[in-house]
Amino acid sequence: MAHSGRTDANGGHTCRTNCEKWGLSYGQYHYHNGGTTQKTSTSKSPQSSSSKTGNTKTETIHVDPYTQAETLIKTAESYAGSLKWETSYDYRVSKYSSNPVSQIDMKLYNNTKIAINAAKANTNVFLYSNLEERLNVLNDVYLRTQAYIDAINSGEKLLVQSQNYQSFNKQDASSDKTKNAYNELIKLSQKTNTMIYRVYGKSTREAMLEKYNVE
Repeated sequence: MAHSGRTDANGGHTCRTNCEKWGLSYGQYHYHNGGTTQKTSTSKSPQSSSSKTGNTKTETIHVDPYTQAETLIKTAESYAGSLKWETSYDYRVSKYSSNPVSQIDMKLYNNTKIAINAAKANTNVFLYSNLEERLNVLNDVYLRTQAYIDAINSGEKLLVQSQNYQSFNKQDASSDKTKNAYNELIKLSQKTNTMIYRVYGKSTREAMLEKYNVE
């Protein structure tokens, strides 16, 4: 089926107008009138292709590079949108009311990380400024989440160390074990406070400081 629109040097073009009328999807790259069929798309792995053998031509349809790159971004955004709430105390206090200051859903975190890395691996993402900006937003969500995870891990270690110190102190306040446990507690407390102040969100930081206060 012939339709209007100029073709490039390879004998094809990207459909932008009345695509459904010609049996195409918006953004699909396709060839016309014997265009080069052996040339691969700039995308790494075309998602769909078809060939028609007739008397005069062979047609191959490729996914537009922008469409493929944006699909990867959208997948990562879907995961990151849920992950962003996992680090918010205001959200966690309603969802995890019994223990809001706790570790996030690590499965969701890992799925988000995989999706972001998949988007980064597609070089077409960096050809379009709007997609690169969306990727930068995803990176911010990932880094904020990492800061939250690190603070929680350090805080939980601090609580354990506090219990160890109290146990030694009850047995013998002047023993070397007690002194060593105290020194370790002080160092871990300072480390935890530093990590907490890297966490995004005032209410989240305040909740962490309250839970991991071992004075």
